Order: sequence, then C-alpha cells, then structure tokens
Amino acid sequence: MSEFALVGAPAMKKTPYWERQAAEVTERFGEFSRPLLNDWKRVVSRAKSNGIRNANQRLDELRKQFKIGDFLVHQTHDQYLEDYITVRARSCILKLTGWPDRMTTPDAVHRVISVFEHHEFSDYQSLNGYLIALETQSAIMASAEKNSGYLTPKEAEEMTKAEAKEGALLPLVTGLLKRCQDENWWRRKMRRAQAQRIEKISRELNQVVVNKNAYCSPVGRREWQRRQQMNLDMLEHTLMENEDGEQYTLADLSELSVANPEVRRAELMVRIAGFEEYAKANGYEGWFYTITTPSKYHSTRGCGRNPKFRGASPRDGQQYMCSLWARFRTLAGRITRNKPEKWDFFGFRVAEPHHDGTPHWHLLLFVRPDQADEVTKALRGYAEKEDHHELLNAKADVRFKAEKIKTGINPKTGKEYSAAGYIAKYIAKNIDGEHVDKDLYGKDAKASAKDIVAWSSRNGIRQFQQVGGPSVTVWRQLRRLARLPEEEWTPEEEPLREFIMQLDATAQESASAAWKTYCEFYDENGLSLKKILKTVTETMEYLDEISGEKFQNELTRPAINAYGETGEKIIGVIAEVAGNAIEKISQWRSWFRVNASKDEAFAVRQRRKAEKAARDLIRAEARQAERDAANADGFDFKAAQPPWTGVNNCTGQPVERSSPPPQQLEMIENWQIA
Repeated sequence: MSEFALVGAPAMKKTPYWERQAAEVTERFGEFSRPLLNDWKRVVSRAKSNGIRNANQRLDELRKQFKIGDFLVHQTHDQYLEDYITVRARSCILKLTGWPDRMTTPDAVHRVISVFEHHEFSDYQSLNGYLIALETQSAIMASAEKNSGYLTPKEAEEMTKAEAKEGALLPLVTGLLKRCQDENWWRRKMRRAQAQRIEKISRELNQVVVNKNAYCSPVGRREWQRRQQMNLDMLEHTLMENEDGEQYTLADLSELSVANPEVRRAELMVRIAGFEEYAKANGYEGWFYTITTPSKYHSTRGCGRNPKFRGASPRDGQQYMCSLWARFRTLAGRITRNKPEKWDFFGFRVAEPHHDGTPHWHLLLFVRPDQADEVTKALRGYAEKEDHHELLNAKADVRFKAEKIKTGINPKTGKEYSAAGYIAKYIAKNIDGEHVDKDLYGKDAKASAKDIVAWSSRNGIRQFQQVGGPSVTVWRQLRRLARLPEEEWTPEEEPLREFIMQLDATAQESASAAWKTYCEFYDENGLSLKKILKTVTETMEYLDEISGEKFQNELTRPAINAYGETGEKIIGVIAEVAGNAIEKISQWRSWFRVNASKDEAFAVRQRRKAEKAARDLIRAEARQAERDAANADGFDFKAAQPPWTGVNNCTGQPVERSSPPPQQLEMIENWQIA
C-alpha cells in the first residue's frame, strides 16, 4: 500500500530555469547569497515586462561591485587578504625594478598607474596629474622649438603652472611609488576599501534598515567587533616603560586618553559647554542646524526601498555634506560689495547615521546676532540647492532645519536653557549611549552606539569636528604642563606658568569655565604648538686601533619611515605672554616598548587595574563622606548640583546623576599620564 501512498499527491513545483541559474550564480557569494537571490526575485516579481532581463542585468551589476581589482570583498578571512596583498606588493616590486636608479619616475608611474586604476584607488588621480603636467611641459617646449625657442607670454604662464604642479606632486608621487611595494600599505588600503564596499553592497540589498540591521551591515558589525577584540588583545599584551622605570600596557595608557569613550565624551562636553560660556560673555547667539542629504543618497524610505536611490554609499553622502560645508565656508570668509565682512562663528559638528546608514549633520554654531540671518539663509540655500525640485511638494524643513537656542529660564523645568543640552544627546548616543535610554528608533542606546561607532569606522566618517575656536591639542599640552614641578620653570616662563596654574585651578571647580578661560587666553596670546623633526638615537661602537679598547658614542639622526620620509612630533607649546616669547616643553617623558612575554604584560595589566579600582573606591568614599556631612547639616546636596545639561525637546527628561559635573568630568583633569 505504501508504494501507492503518493499517487494522488500534487506534483512538486519545479524551480523555474532562470531562477535556478540565478541561484547557481549567487551561491558563490557566501553570506550575500540569499540577499542577492531575494533581490533577483524582487526585480522579477515587480517588473511589468522584461523582468528576468532586468533582474539579470541588476545581478550582473551587483556581482561587479564585489570585486576590487581581483579581490573579492565577501571573502573576509584574513589569510585570503594576506595572500592577495603579498601577490600585489611583489607585482609592484617587479614592475619598479630599477627605479629610481635605472628608471625615470615618469616611466615608473606609467608602469603602476594601471594597478591603481584597476583597484579604483583615488591616488591614481595624483599620478595622472603628474603625467599631465609633464606632457604639458613637453608640448610647450615642442611648440617653442618651432618658433626658435621663443615662448609666448601665454605659453610661459602655462609652463610656470605646469612646473609648479609637477614640483608639488613629485613628493606625493614618489611616496606612492614606494608605498605600492609595501604589504602594510596594501593591507590598510584593501581593508578600508573592503569595509566601505561591503557597506555599500549591503545598502543596495536592503540589509541596512531599522527592522533588520540599523546603521551597519551584519557582516560589518561582526568584522568590526572582531577587529576591536584583536586590537584589545594586542594592547593588553604590549608593555611600555618610561625613563623612570614605570611600566604600563598600551591598554592602560589607552584608557587614560581620548580613545576611552568616557574620556572622549567628557572632553567634548567640556569644550561645548565652555564654548557656550564664552559665547554668552561675548554676545553670540546659539543656533542648532540639522542638514540632511537629498533623497537619492537614502537607500530606504521608511522600511521599504527608496525608488530614487542610485547606489550611493555612506561615504558618498559624507562627501556631499563636506562639499556643501566647504562651499559655505568659502562664502563665509569672502568679502564682497554685498558682504563687507567675514562671518564670525564657532561651535561643533556631529555626523550621525539614519537607520539606513545615510549620514546627516547636526551643527551647533554660536553666531554674531547681526550675521545670524545671513548664515542661516546661506546654509539653507546650499542644503536645498541640489535636487531642489523634490522639495516643491515636500513638507517644510525636510532637508534643512534651523532652530535658535532659547535663552533665560525654562518655565517647565525651572532651569536655564542650554545650548550644550541641545547637542548632549547627539554626543552621547554616538559614542557610548551613556545617559540615553533609547535611540530615535526605540532601540537600546548603548547597543546602538556600538553600531554607530562601527558605521563610522567602516565608512571612514569623522563623527565630531570642532568648528573654529582654539586648538584642542594646545589645550592638552597646557594641561600636561600643570603637573610640571615648580623648580622646572624659569623666571622668564613665569607668566605662562601663572596662567596654567590659574587654568588648572579653574578646572577643579568647572572644566567648562576652564575652556572659556583658555579661549580668551588663546585669542590674546597666539598660542601654537612647538614641533621638531623626529629623531632616533643610536649607540655606535668603535675600536681604538692603538690601545685596542672599545668605545661607545651616541649618534642622533632623523627618524625615517619605511618610505624614506621624515616627520615631525609635538614636544610643547609656544606663547607670547606679556611681550615675552615662551617655548615650553610639555613632552618630558619618553616611552619605550619592553620585550616582555604575554604573561608578564598581563601581570602588569592586572596590577594597574587593581590600583585603579582602589583609587576609584577612595574617591567614592570621599564623595559619600561629603554627602553625609552635607545631609547632617540639613543641606540638600542633590538640589544644589548644577545640571549636566539643560533639559529641552532634544534631551527629554533630566537624568538623575549621582555626582556634580566636576566629579563627573574628573577623569578629564588627569586624562593622560604626564
């Protein structure tokens, strides 16, 4: 009976021929196989005619995107990358054999320029520019020979420009020719290109969307986490020592720098709040702008696909925003008949992603009141210029939104309106999600922050940038000098020391007030960084031919990198204080790598962790003792604390905090080992 059981069952539906063919093609792409096949089916099902042809053409276009040169980006294991870069570096070595001794630089450029173009490296534009400059000179000289060597004024001008361009590009071209023979250079270039291409393809396949994987692709998230873990392992097992014999792992030193998300967030908030105090003291108005890219840069509309999307990557969207900002900055610094003075503003820019990875910008700018309308109008004009037709029937402020920051007391909360409060949420949710419960899409802010940082890293997008104002690097060097012993200062340097000690004392009370003080001092005293050529010291041994005795001598020479280039390093600050030019060294310690085993480095790491935990416990006990003493006197300690930021429509309800801002930002006061 069993052999007749399926006689009346319906026949199994056969997969159509073209779908089987598409499945065979897509199965070669690993994790992208199913999304590629689903995309093929989608095109077929939604086409009114020629569906299979359109689907096959789109699949063919997507397949091409998986290749950078001959490298397949979906192959994410490290050994595949290592094998590829080894082959490419050796190939360039063979192409450039004899350069520069027996081969001219133009001939060398001709040999490798196809390699750059094949891999779509933007560096080939510099190589092309160099060749064009040489060709221009040759053409002009050939024309001059016909005229008995005489150059017309126009030809002389073109020759001067071509020679200047050649001279400017020659160091860059030489560096590229050396770099393309180095496996480390290829590794960095290919990893960066691979990450950006994977994010671009994932957006094309609708894999980066709020109901699937917001901000970053699943492959990108996994690879970023893997690289982070590998880097952490390296930091924890690399031991450093200074001239005083103190040993730390690179992980310990990293936690004290702005590489630590907590320190980074604290320092950014200090600078923003300090800018606000400086702006109020000088009569500037606070404005908050939001700029979004045109529709063609967005891969989704809601949770569905955007029909206007043209395959732009997050990097393309960021470059559009940068070009918009560059045009605005050019206009702001221009003086014309209708614009008799430059626009004066400063503040911060935050780049963050929509759920589909498309970047948009938030700008907190402090602007002179008489220039605010012009600045706002110009920004709106640039933001809405491209594809302006799509705004005709759109709701207001879809591409650009401007909001003047209110002043005075908020009647709902009884607290002062704060410009820092407007941007605080954007700072936190783009670093570690601290003090933010949910992101814009209702997801856990701390988990989303990791995805946003991965998005920034993999697409090469700078999240935060200061606009105008003094250099933060100089600020950090000055804070170092505050820990320099008094006997290390000379009488001529006393004016600078007085300011630094005043700055340090102010920072103990309010770090933002210290930044305001620094801004005022920076404007008046022309602070800058002191740099020197990087050098290395070698110990040379030589033999006295008469006595036979060995002697040692130290030789200092410029430090040259793998490409024969010298570099500079920051060692201190330069200031004009009370008419005196002062140069003060702030980098007075040198660090050297210790040749230690992993176990030895791990032991140092554990010891430093225990010391930090003990210090944190002492600080916590001291704070609790202050609270207990204040409560015993009937003093409402919590009510007396100033808010971390003001409360507004961006930050929502205030977050209760267990300590006042000076304690919250305490790590920024000692953020780095001197």
